[in-house]
Amino acid sequence: MAKLIQDGWCRIEGMVIPDLNEAYGGPFTSIPDNTNIYYGAPEVQIFNKYSLVNGIVYKVVPISELSGFTTIQMIDSGYVKLQNDIAAYNKTVDISDAVNSAQYYYEPFVVDESSVIFYADSTKTKFDKFAIIYVDKYATPSIVTVSAKYIGNPIPVGDKFSLDDIRLHVIYADGNMALVKEGFTVEPEDRIITHLNSNIVKVKYVTPKNIEYVTQIAIEGVKKLVSISAIYDGPSLSDGQEVSRKHLKVIAQYSDNTSTTVTDYVFPNGNIVSTTNNGLITIWYRGKTFDVIIPMYKVTTSRLIAYYTGPNVEVGHDFDTSKSDIRIYYQSDDPTNTFYEKVDPSLCTFVPTTIDHEGVNQITIQYVGKKGPVSTKMIVIGITPEVHMNFIVAEYTGPEIVQGKSYSPERVIVKAHFSDGTVSTVKNGFRLSSNVVNYVGLNEFKVTYKYQDDECTTTFTVIGLAKEDTTDNNYNPIYMDNNYPEATRRNNRYRGPAEGVKHDAINHDIFTNIQTLYTLFSNIEQDYNKLIESIDGNNCIKVKSLNHIQKIEDGTKSILNDTRFSSGKYEQEV
Repeated sequence: MAKLIQDGWCRIEGMVIPDLNEAYGGPFTSIPDNTNIYYGAPEVQIFNKYSLVNGIVYKVVPISELSGFTTIQMIDSGYVKLQNDIAAYNKTVDISDAVNSAQYYYEPFVVDESSVIFYADSTKTKFDKFAIIYVDKYATPSIVTVSAKYIGNPIPVGDKFSLDDIRLHVIYADGNMALVKEGFTVEPEDRIITHLNSNIVKVKYVTPKNIEYVTQIAIEGVKKLVSISAIYDGPSLSDGQEVSRKHLKVIAQYSDNTSTTVTDYVFPNGNIVSTTNNGLITIWYRGKTFDVIIPMYKVTTSRLIAYYTGPNVEVGHDFDTSKSDIRIYYQSDDPTNTFYEKVDPSLCTFVPTTIDHEGVNQITIQYVGKKGPVSTKMIVIGITPEVHMNFIVAEYTGPEIVQGKSYSPERVIVKAHFSDGTVSTVKNGFRLSSNVVNYVGLNEFKVTYKYQDDECTTTFTVIGLAKEDTTDNNYNPIYMDNNYPEATRRNNRYRGPAEGVKHDAINHDIFTNIQTLYTLFSNIEQDYNKLIESIDGNNCIKVKSLNHIQKIEDGTKSILNDTRFSSGKYEQEV
């Protein structure tokens, strides 16, 4: 069955004998056991695995010529001689001996007998590699039939077709096929197409066992082309302009005196008129050529027109010059002789390229055309970029809050950051997920702010404090009992200085100040008593001092006995 094998630089594809022991009555004596032996004619392609640039040179030498062996059995018995003959072979690279000149990849070729393929990098002067391809044409399965097809173009009546355009395959009893590139004949032998439309050609193949197989193919005969002509009916053109097919009529004349208009012609030298060709354009069609003269005129003036096709550009940014539709118009003394060419923006200069103000920005464009430098103005609209809110940040600036209480939203500072680099403090308008402190420790809250179509959300934390008994703090219990008995008994809302928060019945700061003042008065009284002891007989000073102290004490008691403290009307702002 067909098998694809890579042997060095050789790619081999063909039918391989599946069981060598069965085919040859036992193992080979000298030929390696893993050797592939082909029947039919395997296809071979050779390429340089290491250099696309260098390519290869190669030479196919049949073993029958190299060592005189014509069968696989003879090769096996004379294997040592074959190896010696390969080693002794003149491996000098002579390009005239190579199947093809040096190149990277070759068209497949067939090997119909056992051969040695010598090859090397095309830069080498000697073949330094080889591959042995074993072909046993006597082991070929019986041929069932042959098939053929024609792959060439229609042939003009009276002309010959080529054998290279015929693909002949033999079909074996095992279902495999093999390409036969040589050894077949055709009828008629002269290969001349005699009439229009279908021409039946017989293909005959004789096997090595002298068995003949015949098939046939059909080759289309077409009218023989005698000549072509062309007519140009378009306007005059200037140097560098293309000839349009719509203004050309190409006529083919045939040997039967008929003619027809054709469109599948080509311009072998191009279809651009110039001062070099003077408007002479060559037309080719099926081996026939015709020269047509295109009228030309001389350009006298040129002007440039440009339009910006891109989007509006933000002030301070460069516009995309490739988004420019630029055309140069040429004209002669005759106003009817006018044409334009599209200009590649990369060939132009733009001044300026940066948009420096809002609204209309005029850009000067310069280009060197057929008549020298030419310039024009192009308008690009500048816009002030819209300011977008990128993100917000938030921070709680107030004190810790007792669990279950609320923090003041006024202590939440929200700042919005915008696309123009500015930062703005948000006074109002933001939304809080909640303002109740539910947990001891960190409490996370969300804040959302919307600016125009932009809405951003972030988080901040508030520290929660556990609920504590008043007596656990450093307040003077006697003072509390004596001065705020109702408040002390009624609730447990007074907290220590570490909390620094608003409470229901008494302000901690006020209590601290009063306690400090009371201590100060006691110290003053002690100092005064000592002073009286040291100032004997000075009753006037003592009386005055005692009166003054009495006024201070009365004022203090008045403050302490004020019912507003116990009623909770005085509250600390947070």
